[in-house]
Amino acid sequence: MRCVKCRSETKYNRAVVGLRDGEIHGGFCSTCEREAFGRSLIDRPFGHLDGCVECTNAGVFAFPEHKLDVSIETGNEYATEGYAVVDETPVFCADHLPVQLAHLTGSGEAGSVALTDRS
Repeated sequence: MRCVKCRSETKYNRAVVGLRDGEIHGGFCSTCEREAFGRSLIDRPFGHLDGCVECTNAGVFAFPEHKLDVSIETGNEYATEGYAVVDETPVFCADHLPVQLAHLTGSGEAGSVALTDRS
């Protein structure tokens, strides 16, 4: 997966997931996430059921963090990892996501980012 800002290969940080199709459309490396959002996606409580981070419109894309869960049952270890969209996952609506991505790319143009709403 590539970072939507710097285009570097990114692993184990935050993905951009379409809420309608469940597909991962890219991600954020930790450096670009900090530059774009500071600590707001970490420190601020979100609830995607409440709508967009910026308004009350329904979310289109979610920004889940990578999670790794390890459980040990009867001597066996089970690891589950991935980008689960849960109640606390921040989401952006169609109106605010392009603004955020234009800011991330530094271009000022939302169309320059390779993300599409596949509704």
